[in-house]
Amino acid sequence: MNVTIKLFATFRVKWGQKIARTCRPGATIFDVISAIGIPDNESFTVELNGIHASLNDSLHEGDVLSLMPLDQLQE
Repeated sequence: MNVTIKLFATFRVKWGQKIARTCRPGATIFDVISAIGIPDNESFTVELNGIHASLNDSLHEGDVLSLMPLDQLQE
């Protein structure tokens, strides 16, 4: 299954602006974040297809995952 990950603010500098990723069926947001190398100590908000999401939410074909670091949202 294919998903798109959009990264914002300082995440773009570290991991790029947009990542296309192939995932196994049943993969969660946490699985994808771990696979692209975002460490556990990063604070961020997650949207799945434009709606706030949890790290335990499952992904589906064509989903768009957006990750925004919290330090940038507070400024």
